Amino acid sequence: MIEYREGRDVPPEAVAQLFDTVPWARGRSPERIAKALAASDHVVTAWDGARLIGIARSLSDGEWYATIWDVIVHPGYRSRGIGREIMRRMTAFYRGRGFSYVALFSVEGREGWYEQFGYRLHPRGMRLDESAPDAG
Repeated sequence: MIEYREGRDVPPEAVAQLFDTVPWARGRSPERIAKALAASDHVVTAWDGARLIGIARSLSDGEWYATIWDVIVHPGYRSRGIGREIMRRMTAFYRGRGFSYVALFSVEGREGWYEQFGYRLHPRGMRLDESAPDAG
């Protein structure tokens, strides 16, 4: 039976093992993961016994803006509704609390999956390109 938990008290080593199952999160150190978890506003995890099999975390300013990060389900556990339940809980955390913008980033091609939770593409997003020259 899958158990869902909410809270930042997650062993960083378990998160590192889960991150290593997806190409875009591989190689993150437990030390940096511990810092990211401590700074997170909300964390939802899924467990099969003692094994971490799913996670999502978010950052926010506590009032208007939040961003959901690292939505991951272990490849061996996909298509069982685990990601859906994680996102349902994460989204429920922000609904009705007056947040005007809750954002997330998706792996290319999976954007449509998030629409079931009310997320829509936003065309004006920007990110800092670390390789661009400093204009200062």
